[in-house]
Amino acid sequence: QPQPQPQPQPQPTHPTPTSPIQLAVRDHATGITAIGRIRVHERILGYGSHGTVVYEGVLHPEGRRVAVKRLLRQFFDAARKEIAMLIELDEASARVLRYYAMEEDAQFIYLA
Repeated sequence: QPQPQPQPQPQPTHPTPTSPIQLAVRDHATGITAIGRIRVHERILGYGSHGTVVYEGVLHPEGRRVAVKRLLRQFFDAARKEIAMLIELDEASARVLRYYAMEEDAQFIYLA
């Protein structure tokens, strides 16, 4: 008997984040939230549009100090464009902030 052929799945209209959705784990003793490779400290460095908050953080396992931009998931398209621009500019100039990692949980996207 012939085997049924799988039906093609519709393709998303935009790429999804490269990292799977993580569980953000908060250590209440230290005030640090761990999400994938990124450790987010409580100290706020600044605010942006659409609910964006920039925190002090650390990239693991390297221990590199980074600024962590936390965006609401509903603004993923804007984050994707920002990441593409940062990568392009990073290749052209050493004076541009570097993009090291992206992690996400059910509510936010974190750029380090």
